[in-house]
Amino acid sequence: MKRLSNQNGAVLITSLIFLLIMTLLALSSMQNTSLEEKMAGNVRAQNIAFQAAEAALRGGEAYLQGLTIRPTAVTNGPVWPLYDLDEIDSLSAFTTWWQDWSETNWENNAVSLTELTGVTAPHYVIEEVALVPFSLNTGSNGDGVGVNYYQITSRGSDLSGNVRVILRSTLSRRF
Repeated sequence: MKRLSNQNGAVLITSLIFLLIMTLLALSSMQNTSLEEKMAGNVRAQNIAFQAAEAALRGGEAYLQGLTIRPTAVTNGPVWPLYDLDEIDSLSAFTTWWQDWSETNWENNAVSLTELTGVTAPHYVIEEVALVPFSLNTGSNGDGVGVNYYQITSRGSDLSGNVRVILRSTLSRRF
């Protein structure tokens, strides 16, 4: 009977290298899974913020559509603010006021939709853009007969408040 006494340990070295490769692949896979989970969470937060802003935008449009008489632009209305373009520009030193407004400006100068759950309450602001009279030959639009154009700006965020979305729409309405 022949004994094998000269073992070089090749199988041990090969299996250790194979184990090291498998460990590196597992670590890489775990990192990719963690990154994909964060990405999915960010997409979800963006979607929630977008839907909140969309709900506020539709709320502002529904409010204007429900009116029977032409509203007057005010800066400190008891329920909702309707601004003239000149007035809203005076609230912010920037022409893109809707991008530069702080959280405090949105809280104090915009309508809040508090009936939504799972999100921070979205807000909207209505601006009176122009009144286009039916007859352009009259020279005066003081009688208020024509098509009124309003711009609605809404801001929504996810529950954490870290993701914010701003949407704008223009609505024309005859009174």
